[in-house]
Amino acid sequence: MDLDMSLAERARSGDAEAFAQIYVRYRDNVYNYCLSYLLGHRQAADDATAETFLAVIDGRLRGYDPARPLVAWLVGVARNKARDQARKSATHRELEPSEPEIALRLMAAAGDDDVVAAEDARRLVSAAAAALDNDDRHLLALYLQECAGKLTRDELAGALGLGVDHANVRVSRLRQRLSDAVLTLVLTRPVPDQCPVVAALGATVTPLLRKRVAGHARSCSACGKRGRKMLSAQAILAAVPFLAAPAVVARRVWPAAAAPAALSMVDIHLPSATPAAGAWIAKAAGALIAAVLATSVLAADSPFSVPPGVATGPGRPDAAAPIDPVPAPTPVETQTSPAPQPTVLPSAPVLPPATRPSAGAPMWGYASTREQQHDAPLGQSLDLHTNWQWSTARTRIGEGPYTTMMRTGTGRYAVRMPGIGAAQGIAHTSIANWGYYTADTCQLTGSRVDGPDQIVEVACFDAAGAPKNLPFQVVFTRPSSAGGLLSARYDAAATDSRVTRTGPGRYTFTSPGVHSGHGYARITAVGNQRAVCRPASVAPGLTVSIACDSAGIPTDTGWMLSYTEHAGLLGEPAAPAGYATIASNVVDGARSWSTNNELPSVSRTSPGTYDLWYQGLGRPAVYPGDAVDVTAIGPDARYCRTQAWNSYSFPPKVRIIILCFDGSGVRADASFALSYVRAP
Repeated sequence: MDLDMSLAERARSGDAEAFAQIYVRYRDNVYNYCLSYLLGHRQAADDATAETFLAVIDGRLRGYDPARPLVAWLVGVARNKARDQARKSATHRELEPSEPEIALRLMAAAGDDDVVAAEDARRLVSAAAAALDNDDRHLLALYLQECAGKLTRDELAGALGLGVDHANVRVSRLRQRLSDAVLTLVLTRPVPDQCPVVAALGATVTPLLRKRVAGHARSCSACGKRGRKMLSAQAILAAVPFLAAPAVVARRVWPAAAAPAALSMVDIHLPSATPAAGAWIAKAAGALIAAVLATSVLAADSPFSVPPGVATGPGRPDAAAPIDPVPAPTPVETQTSPAPQPTVLPSAPVLPPATRPSAGAPMWGYASTREQQHDAPLGQSLDLHTNWQWSTARTRIGEGPYTTMMRTGTGRYAVRMPGIGAAQGIAHTSIANWGYYTADTCQLTGSRVDGPDQIVEVACFDAAGAPKNLPFQVVFTRPSSAGGLLSARYDAAATDSRVTRTGPGRYTFTSPGVHSGHGYARITAVGNQRAVCRPASVAPGLTVSIACDSAGIPTDTGWMLSYTEHAGLLGEPAAPAGYATIASNVVDGARSWSTNNELPSVSRTSPGTYDLWYQGLGRPAVYPGDAVDVTAIGPDARYCRTQAWNSYSFPPKVRIIILCFDGSGVRADASFALSYVRAP
């Protein structure tokens, strides 16, 4: 039986656990729908989301037709509650800076292929939605979730009560109207060169003003030219973040009376429930708490084809925890000692023998945090981004346990990668996020085997070396002859005769064999103090000169090294992949490779910022299903990382944005190399 149908039947019969599962399964869909419909007003969206689930609880899914997707029916209830909220207030927007300024900023680079910052896109779409009628606003709130991969087109059509073909027509018209709405925001901005005809139309954004401005722009060469410079509606929509329903929503729905021992963990504090739903809510609360703890009310999947967590960043409103009328007890964090004890993580389910990689075969794993997860409560074990992880033990769409994470201190994390434990394996980590424009870094403090699993311990720092909670990604590989990988490890836990220390923070790795030295070398620092490592040079043979620095000063540290020629960083022959070396803003063809024999193009857009494109390497079989890793190279003290990548807006193209910094944390030009891999 379909899971939704089963949950609905159980909830109708009074099964509290079933309703708890419905809430956890669809709370974020309902919240994001309400947030979009209410033009970005968060408090109103909180209220509408809570009222939706209270109504569903009280009515025990009265009116639900099992022939429809459950999420589509819930969104229908949410629409009514959002309308109620809209009637209560004349203002529904939290938009700073002003909408036209956002639109102009998005137009700065100009072109349909430009990547849009998530928070700018969210605010711009919220502003533009004021120029849509109620039906289009309803459709927009649904279509945003389809863009984020949270609704299928069938589910969208079901929520509209239409067939798929009719829904396709509606979506096509919506995109045009949204483009006209953004154009209206831009053209009605009072500037010295504003078109006098548009100026006379007024500046209050309404559906009528949108129609008048769009009609005028089609016949005005100046306004039409400005419109042609704008990003496409699809590019903007694709960047809007899919946000987690705030914890305060759960506290609005569930009473304090149930399961008091768990309240300090989920912080559900309300004096009482609504009279209509009281008994049913009290019964269901305990089940919800268990479900919420299992999936974390703090986390949500990110929609963009960039490392998950795209929407977070310094100064971003929704990066902060929601304001709570009764604050939860705050865990006391202490600085991790220079020699921390190994973290004990909950064991993952043991893999059946048939799913374990065979001896000698390539073994690898990739996982990334999702939005807000890096700020999770201390000691809480969470699945890392379930849509953004894959390994030889769990294929992207296959079966197997998830990689999990536990935050153990400020900027400290322990990651359990099930079924791929290997003492000779090598791990790499880096920041995985949009929105962090400073020289923050993540590195390793250790990597060890625990039964069948690999434990990878991560530490993140700000540019001054202070611990900082940051989103991150982890790559783990066990090299094999089939994968074409070499590896080395230099730290207190391992010795390697191929490694020689040549001075403070300077090492040489020499491996016998015949290698061109034109491959991809990746070095990740290992230690409790901030350091960044890079390949200073790579010579045939193979000899890799390694440089490790802190604040630009040579610094001794442990490290892990991977080197690959004509193979991806995962060492998996079946996975499409590529690597590229960029020196002096030019792609070095002799030190670049890809499975489709393509060299990327690159341009320097500002000091230390690079825009790189592959034209045909993208199109992951299942979105999201790719990852990018980058390192500075050369003698200069530099640090580079990804700021974003996008492989789904214009497949099979891949766009990658790189940021580089000098030793003091200032954006600076650098030579760098990057690796691109796709899940098999």
